[in-house]
Amino acid sequence: MPKGGFNPNGGFNPPPPTGPGVDIPFFGGSPALSPQEKQKKQDAMQAKLIGTWQADLGGGKTQTVTYTPDGKFTEAGAKQQTGTWGVRELLGTRGVVLARSGEPREVSAVFEGD
Repeated sequence: MPKGGFNPNGGFNPPPPTGPGVDIPFFGGSPALSPQEKQKKQDAMQAKLIGTWQADLGGGKTQTVTYTPDGKFTEAGAKQQTGTWGVRELLGTRGVVLARSGEPREVSAVFEGD
């Protein structure tokens, strides 16, 4: 079997689909959930994010972000930012994509374990 997604009939295979509407968990999508189950899962993930998180950026630099229950965040370190936040969508079975005010890039969080 070819490795690395190589298709002998013409280059590389595209990556598997991910994101909303992809209901096959092993391809990176969220499992099919009822609207109530989806909201419950999003609320649980949002509750897990509340608190202060720190990342080691290497070279002695760190980045800290604090998410509060009232939907606000503060980021300090290499980048300074404040704003509002919430869960935009589920990311597989253990993660979320965040909606953050003033944030041009996609921010996601994936939790280890269950």
